[in-house]
Amino acid sequence: ISVEPRLVSVTGSLEVLQSIDAVRGLLTDEISIAGARDDVLRTVDIDVPAGATVRGSSSVSVTIDISPARGEFSFRVVPRIRNTADGLAATPAGPVTITLIGDIPVLEDLTAESIVATVDVQGLRQGLYALPVVVTAPPGTTIALVEPQELGVAITLRQ
Repeated sequence: ISVEPRLVSVTGSLEVLQSIDAVRGLLTDEISIAGARDDVLRTVDIDVPAGATVRGSSSVSVTIDISPARGEFSFRVVPRIRNTADGLAATPAGPVTITLIGDIPVLEDLTAESIVATVDVQGLRQGLYALPVVVTAPPGTTIALVEPQELGVAITLRQ
């Protein structure tokens, strides 16, 4: 929240001036931000105690910065297997939990299917492997955690 001007001069009797809270200062008319999605700019009157006067304008411009709340959401995602050799099949051990950080409206619009997690089995033959999970964060998010970071993968002959 920012206010212009930041300081105003108030005159009045000593008793009236001492009634002004030294920490909070003077208040303004209330400003509603209900439903606001962008910054709110309002010119409002200063609430001056009875017996006091403001030198100059008795209103100020108030800017309230509005931004979405941030949070983190976790998703269970089954990684896609990449680069399986001809004649082989690769099966992941199960899903991984991916925790993303971002603006809550962005996170609320995501599904597990919108998160790309992959395990690359290029050059591997039959067997069991623990392989790194690579995750691409959707736009507007960052990756906080991938658990487990390595996933068991079984490579077998395709039937």
